[in-house]
Amino acid sequence: MKTETVAFLARLLCYGVFASGSLLLFFEKIRILRAKFRMRKRLPNGPDRARFFSDKEAWLRGVLAASLGRPVSPWIFLSLLLTLFLLVLLLCIRFFVPIQALFCSLMAAGLPCLMLFIRLVTVRQKGSYEGERLVNGLLRRYRSSHCNICEAMERLLAEEKELHVTGKLLFSLLLRLRASGDRENIKRAGEEFAFALGTNWGRMLAHNISEAAGKGTDISLALEDIQIQLREAKSAAEERKRLNGESLRMTCVLVPVLYLATVFLSVWYLELPFASFLKNQFATREGLVFFLLIAFLFVGDLGFLTLLVKQKYDY
Repeated sequence: MKTETVAFLARLLCYGVFASGSLLLFFEKIRILRAKFRMRKRLPNGPDRARFFSDKEAWLRGVLAASLGRPVSPWIFLSLLLTLFLLVLLLCIRFFVPIQALFCSLMAAGLPCLMLFIRLVTVRQKGSYEGERLVNGLLRRYRSSHCNICEAMERLLAEEKELHVTGKLLFSLLLRLRASGDRENIKRAGEEFAFALGTNWGRMLAHNISEAAGKGTDISLALEDIQIQLREAKSAAEERKRLNGESLRMTCVLVPVLYLATVFLSVWYLELPFASFLKNQFATREGLVFFLLIAFLFVGDLGFLTLLVKQKYDY
């Protein structure tokens, strides 16, 4: 039994080495194709659209930056997805016909996408609940700074330590505002800030900051209006969170506990060796299908409940 387990792990390692070697072997060609794709519309569109990235790539870059809290190349993320897809495909091809193996591989590659989506929704939800503190602090410092938006943002970041999500976004926005005075770049930076928050008040705040930084417009009244509307939305958001939070906690706890309980019962009461359990779970057709379904449905359920329960603090 141990010999079969070692052989299975050795095959899995060989598949991983093969997939990594294939990626490294064709990396240069992939890089050249990527460069050609990025350059294909550069000259005909003139200097205003001489950017390297397509709209979809820019969207994915924004999603990764908002979810992970730091800039991440979309091509690194896609390469990891491709590697995971190939590993699962090589593992499943031993047990299934090609169509079934392809379906299982797509389901496995979809798990990081679902987790990224859940992370994005969670970050936006947490950031939305910092809106009232952010707008109140920015408004006070904006007035005391004689309507200098960059100075107000700098003072807010130095004095407010509770803005865990919006503080990082605001710091990145401040760096971009100070780095360039071009109105187009300022507008683009504001759009990325609004995208990371994903709320109506975030879009209004980003637009007002862009106007203040690009044109010197006084945005005191606009910030007051956002402040009033956020106060009105606070009571409804707290009631919704109280009513729907239990279902998400039950899912996060019960599903992993029940799966671990089945492992414990199989090994302890049924006296099934742990190596045999791993072999039946990951080295057989039925066990692998059930495990992938459990993982995919669990993450999908988390995503659905995150949308339903963790709704943003917005108006």
